[in-house]
Parts: sequence; C-alpha cells; structure tokens
Amino acid sequence: MPGLVYWALSSGQGMVWFVAAIIAINLVIYFTDFLMKGEFRETQPIVEMFAPYGRIVTLHVAIILGAVFAIATNEPLLGVVFLIFLRVVFGVIVSAMRQRKLDRASHALMKEFPSTA
Repeated sequence: MPGLVYWALSSGQGMVWFVAAIIAINLVIYFTDFLMKGEFRETQPIVEMFAPYGRIVTLHVAIILGAVFAIATNEPLLGVVFLIFLRVVFGVIVSAMRQRKLDRASHALMKEFPSTA
C-alpha cells in the first residue's frame, strides 16, 4: 500500500501539492461548515447514508460516456477529460443547491427573529 501511495504522489509534477490542497480545502469546509456553524446538529443519519449515491451514479455515467467518447474518437484522454468536466459540473450544481438551502434557512431564521432596529 505505501508503494502505491508513493507511486501515485510521484506520478505527476506537483501531485503532492495538488493532493495537499484538496485535503486542506476539505478540512476548512469541514471545520467551518460542519463544526463551527453547527451543521452536525441538523444531520439525519438516514439522509447522510444515501447522500453519496448521487455522486456514485454521476461517476458511473461519466465513466460509461467517457469510454464511449474514447472508443468513438480513438482518443483515450477524451474520456478522462469528460470525467473531470462532469465532476466539476456536478460539484458546482451540488454547491449551488447547498448554498440555496443555507440561504433559505438563514432567511427563515431572520423572519423568526425580526430586527428591532
């Protein structure tokens, strides 16, 4: 296992920094949103259990379509590019939906506790 990790981290220039940046961003989001803003109080186990399936379905669709594009164009890299593109689009959509949910919750809270000014 350590050999595989070393190979993966040395597979491209700057790969260690790339992986470190992904880990750092996810840690910041975890601490700010989940712990500091108290999202853990709103967590429902059954909802959390099924939450990853949207990403899993998206990944499978991207792999299948990427393989189709790669075979049809005889360009294997096109499948990888499609996978990355679909992942980015899915991430943007999920982030926007999450932000809308947080905005609605904050608006509802503001209505519940109106300003006295």
